Amino acid sequence: MMRSPVLGQKLFDLFAYLRWDTSVPVKLNEFAIIIVGRQWRSQVEWFAHAPLAQKAGLSPEIIADLKANKRPANMAEDEATVYDFVTELTTTHKVSDETYARAKKIFNDQQIVDLTAVAGNYVMVAMLLAMAEESTPPGREAPFKPGEP
Repeated sequence: MMRSPVLGQKLFDLFAYLRWDTSVPVKLNEFAIIIVGRQWRSQVEWFAHAPLAQKAGLSPEIIADLKANKRPANMAEDEATVYDFVTELTTTHKVSDETYARAKKIFNDQQIVDLTAVAGNYVMVAMLLAMAEESTPPGREAPFKPGEP
């Protein structure tokens, strides 16, 4: 975004909303972010957000399963719903009626819109990071190794 300061400034407000003012609980918001980070193998997204997800209450086991590219085991209903909603939306480009109905039992309309927006926003962030070939800070181990799925 330093290469496009105008875009960066405009995105700043969106990032602020989607990180600090969203209607989605922090744990679930961070979970959505690392789901996208894992799909994209985004070193920076994972490096930055996996610790935030754990700090917000997402279990280390869920984070480890996701990092290993597995559907996490032992998710609570809200976590499983976020996983399925974000995964369906980002991989099939739609959300099934069944998954949407599950989301409606847990989230209000504003939360569903915010969850969708955070997923889409972090796909864009992953794309920008990939284009710029950004990685973890110097001297820090990359979360995803070359050749890992």
